[in-house]
Amino acid sequence: MPFGVDPRVCIGAQFAVTELTLLLPIMVRAFWPRLAEPRIARLVGIIRTQPDNPPPMLLQLRGEPKAAALCP
Repeated sequence: MPFGVDPRVCIGAQFAVTELTLLLPIMVRAFWPRLAEPRIARLVGIIRTQPDNPPPMLLQLRGEPKAAALCP
């Protein structure tokens, strides 16, 4: 569990989720994400499924983002 569970839940959990919700679309519009080296990741986990060894990513700049794209 990334933010814990009652009664020891992280007090910054909602802030972190909100921040990612706002930041991720901006980053996707500004960059082309791609794998540094194509490979198949083996998934592990029971509660949360995640790759056993996350692949490295490269971010290629798409160009100058328009001001309108950064503002909701």
